[in-house]
Amino acid sequence: MSKYLLENEASERLLFRSLQPSDFEAWLPFYHDPRSTQYWEGLPSLPEEACKAQFDRVFERYANDLGGMNALTLKNSGQLVGICGLLIQISGRCGGTRNRIFHTAQVLATGLRL
Repeated sequence: MSKYLLENEASERLLFRSLQPSDFEAWLPFYHDPRSTQYWEGLPSLPEEACKAQFDRVFERYANDLGGMNALTLKNSGQLVGICGLLIQISGRCGGTRNRIFHTAQVLATGLRL
């Protein structure tokens, strides 16, 4: 697993863990709400395809130690309420390659106070 994941870290109410293929159905509603992706370009228009593309990228990043997304679950129920993580991207700008770390966060519109 990537050294950039927050595996088994926790807050008072949330547990961080690696995303699993079995999380797909729980995360799919994120893509059914057009507000979730209104500023993203290049995503497939069908929610199932967009979610699959994201999961494919997550597992590719895990395999190549380029960071990745953590699943955020509620400690008291185990419910998946979001994903977040550090992503390592290689950039060839400025005449050289350098690593840039991007923090991304996505949270389901659950009405929960996170």
